[in-house]
Amino acid sequence: MKAKISVIIPVYGVEQYIERCIRSLFEQTLDNLEYIIVNDCTPDDSMSVLKRVLEDYPHRKEQVKIICQPYNMGTAKAREMGIKAANGDYIIHCDSDDWVEKDAYSLMYHCAIEHGYDIVISKYRETDGKNELNVVDQQLGQFPLRTVIKKPVLCSLCNKLVKRSIFTNNVIYYPVCHMMEDNALCVQMFYYAKKVGYLEHNQPLYNYYINPNSICHTDSEQSHLKRWADATKNVQTVCQFAKDMGFYKTYANEFLSLKANTRGFLMPLMRHNNKHYKKWINTFPELNWYYLFAKDTPLTLKLVFVLTEMGVYPAITKLKIKTV
Repeated sequence: MKAKISVIIPVYGVEQYIERCIRSLFEQTLDNLEYIIVNDCTPDDSMSVLKRVLEDYPHRKEQVKIICQPYNMGTAKAREMGIKAANGDYIIHCDSDDWVEKDAYSLMYHCAIEHGYDIVISKYRETDGKNELNVVDQQLGQFPLRTVIKKPVLCSLCNKLVKRSIFTNNVIYYPVCHMMEDNALCVQMFYYAKKVGYLEHNQPLYNYYINPNSICHTDSEQSHLKRWADATKNVQTVCQFAKDMGFYKTYANEFLSLKANTRGFLMPLMRHNNKHYKKWINTFPELNWYYLFAKDTPLTLKLVFVLTEMGVYPAITKLKIKTV
């Protein structure tokens, strides 16, 4: 029987967390699922833990498909491989250090079927593993494509159930790098989607673990530079997609706002010195006018921009001006 949902789970370095994740997936109340586990050459015992847990769920064994990458290729590539291997009517992603409420996929699937949605969005919870830190309700407004272009923070893939035909029936420019890869896919998903809906459910269904060891939270100079470089490449990918599909000019200001996010990855380094000033000023140089004249840019951010362009940005920390 064809799966209703394919769940894509990249695995790398999550030995400590994967049991919690996999049990939450195997205990879903929706029976007809496909689990696509992409082993991204994890160096620890994550896969051994997964296989041990699977023994407790014999009825799920035939639903599990394991893909082994030839070398560590990163989350973006792991998700791409999972999408291409999927057979379900719908696709959703789950990070292997997160976990899902038991009725999550049943609720989302039946919402999609009942209303004919191409994409269903649910609330999710940010957690430190013990305490709820925040509940995120991603209402994208009347024009969701415009919103996901401009606000990449709304582009998590793990709380969005997506009709698989969006990927199989259309041209997709898959991101190749780690940072902002969710945004690169989300813009394309919402471009193709005809009908988008929200799950009217009071409780968040996905638990996003704020992992201090994640690449997103490391604070070295090298990690900041890698995030900046990866984000820049993925934004270039989605901008090229928009140009080729003919809608870049329609959302020109939104794409400028998206590009501005890539410079943000350099700001923690810029607060200390101007060593990376040239990288900042040359990242999408068309932004240099946008910052000053865009109506929706807060005055404080315009001031930060002017000080940075003048090469004196670290002075902003002495003035104690809030920049976010």
